[in-house]
Amino acid sequence: MSDSDRSPDAREYDVCLSFAGEQRDYVDVVAAHLREKNVHVFYDRFLDTGLLGEDLIEYFDSVFRRQSRFCVVFISADYLAKEWTTHEWRSIRNRAFHNAGIYVLPVRFDDTELPGVLDTVFDVDARHTPAVEAAELIYTKIISTPPPGGKRGANRQALHTQPTARERDPFGTMTQHAQAITNIAGDAPNGIFGPVGTVVRETGDV
Repeated sequence: MSDSDRSPDAREYDVCLSFAGEQRDYVDVVAAHLREKNVHVFYDRFLDTGLLGEDLIEYFDSVFRRQSRFCVVFISADYLAKEWTTHEWRSIRNRAFHNAGIYVLPVRFDDTELPGVLDTVFDVDARHTPAVEAAELIYTKIISTPPPGGKRGANRQALHTQPTARERDPFGTMTQHAQAITNIAGDAPNGIFGPVGTVVRETGDV
């Protein structure tokens, strides 16, 4: 069964987070705010000893490619340079290629060109957007995008809240292209997003 054929109910997480350790302070705030709103977010510090004994390459590949509805990628020069985030990005791109809708939600710390992120992609600019505000935008995207079939998975109490017209779909598709990889895209209402451009773990600091 391909990743795109998997049931939405097989997706364990609402969102996973991919980042370099240098941006952990910002990501900590994002992850904590999402969890406070009952979003099921994959973040290493929420797992305690849950990763003990796991083959991390296989484990993260499964989370990035199969187990999450969305992936927030925190783009930076550090992200591009690190071995672990390189492995993560390969899995993320594979999922995005096979995914029918938007999967990657980019948050940018600098002007690094990340392979596969097109120049038509809009993102949250972390240089001008506080972490709590970025988390709210991610949360709004999640609650405004029901999974295929219209069903919501487990742990959805907060996600039943309907967004206002102003909040609706902050990461919506801006441009459609022939390539499947262009589902790595977002729309920027009211200038919130800068021009282009969960699975976080302690190994992201490598």
